[in-house]
Amino acid sequence: MKGNNKYFLSALFIITGIYLQAQTLTIQFDNIRNDNGEVSVTIYSHEKHWLDEDVERYYFPKDSLKDGKMTASIELEKPGTYAIAVLDDEDADGEMRYNFIGYPREGFGFSNNIHVWLSRPKFDECLLDIKNDTTIRISMQYK
Repeated sequence: MKGNNKYFLSALFIITGIYLQAQTLTIQFDNIRNDNGEVSVTIYSHEKHWLDEDVERYYFPKDSLKDGKMTASIELEKPGTYAIAVLDDEDADGEMRYNFIGYPREGFGFSNNIHVWLSRPKFDECLLDIKNDTTIRISMQYK
């Protein structure tokens, strides 16, 4: 019986280790209009916090920007379903700037390349199922 427990525990550790392994999310950005500021990425796992300002963000300098394109990678703690919002933070102040009508003055983008006009996209529209290392493309939008 002890021998069976040893094999069971070994199999359990292997399966658990595979499941808990970090996932690398690589984002290929395009249509970035200039090299001012930085690109800010926010990853949401729950609709409750969708597009909240007070969540963890990842910041990437535009050092590698060429022809409006750059790539960034983020280590996710676990596989899951996520929605992603991106800000081309041209003045690096951590906030979206708006014009007097309320249109964004800086670029933005969302997972699944959801294109928006007058309202924010829905959380469900932007969801991605990330089970292993994944590469996505997000095209920046400007108004």
